[in-house]
Amino acid sequence: KKKSWTQMGAITELTALQRSSNVYMFHVAMNIAGITYVPHGTLPAGLDDIKKMRNYYAQFGLGVKTGIDLPQESAGMQSNPQMVGGLLLDFAIGQFDTYTPLQMAQYISAIANGGYRVQPRIVTSIHEPDSKNKIGKAIEQRDSKILNKVNNSPSDFDQVHKGMKLVTSSPQGTAYSTFQGSGADVSGKTGTAQTRYYGTNKNWWGKDTYNLTFVGYYPSEHPRVAFSVVVPTVQDDHDHVSKNIAKGAIDAYKELEKKYNKK
Repeated sequence: KKKSWTQMGAITELTALQRSSNVYMFHVAMNIAGITYVPHGTLPAGLDDIKKMRNYYAQFGLGVKTGIDLPQESAGMQSNPQMVGGLLLDFAIGQFDTYTPLQMAQYISAIANGGYRVQPRIVTSIHEPDSKNKIGKAIEQRDSKILNKVNNSPSDFDQVHKGMKLVTSSPQGTAYSTFQGSGADVSGKTGTAQTRYYGTNKNWWGKDTYNLTFVGYYPSEHPRVAFSVVVPTVQDDHDHVSKNIAKGAIDAYKELEKKYNKK
């Protein structure tokens, strides 16, 4: 069965983000594939439909290398099955291909800034050594680089921004209980992916677990920081651990802002 975690009734794209609706995303995927939903019918989806969606995802940095200035970056994992069918629906909610935490950070950053995929950097400049324990003369400057512009309109991004704000600020939002009253103006999206953990000894039977994720940006208007949190092999899909980590990170960032603003 393919379903959402609860019965939501009639919803819009805003409440689909707010409450994390699988069913809404199933319909989006079927519309992209040109499939008319028929209860108890077949799902004639092919690999070309998944490839089409992969091309959209890649604009945000999912499934492609982010371009970070580190060696051996992973682009995640992709599968190319002979039969697709219901796997298209899994793919629409992030449970088919896998992505790195850095790819997810680039993806949410592109959403936060209105559609620009920015290359992440570890090094911004290289300087000559200085005998007085100061920063020497700059010999190389590495400026920020925009890799591509996502093919969506400003109004599209406005709707996504509104929906991701509802996630943390409205009572039915999936991260509301974590961020209510915190004073942190965060927008974001929760994620729960079912997986199976086989242990360090690769036990053949394994056990069902969840990868819990939370991506977001702060503040909601004119964001200054984007983040991704991934917590693997959690036993309870209602665990707040990913959201608690995100809140702790933003609280720490706010304290740093205060510190540097005083200086």
